[in-house]
Amino acid sequence: MKKFFLFLFLINLQTISSQPLYQSEPTVRVRILNNTDTLKILFNDHWLMTSESISKQFLLEDGKAVFTIESNKIKLADSHGESFISDNELVLVSSNEDGTLTIKNIPFGVGWWWEGKEDRIYEGELHIYKT
Repeated sequence: MKKFFLFLFLINLQTISSQPLYQSEPTVRVRILNNTDTLKILFNDHWLMTSESISKQFLLEDGKAVFTIESNKIKLADSHGESFISDNELVLVSSNEDGTLTIKNIPFGVGWWWEGKEDRIYEGELHIYKT
């Protein structure tokens, strides 16, 4: 009887612990860069950039964009030489749910002996603010 009870207890414990932790993917906000005047991005899919005054779609063929801060405004230069300026914030959203982009030269370990820079791939929605 004790073996049977222990077996039932273990089966019950397994079914309880195997339930999902959450029903939908949580929203997570992470600061990637804090102090920089230039941001280089490579688009791996189709992306849409919006702000208060502009809307631009980046296609895979476009490839890359460079964001800079000039005269306290966010300036974007795309691979075709076009420039766009926004006052406060730019938002990048992929047209594909699993779309990714690569941000070049992200610093890590600042102030530590293992400090360096690397290219990182992100998905989701990217907000660019001036601070």
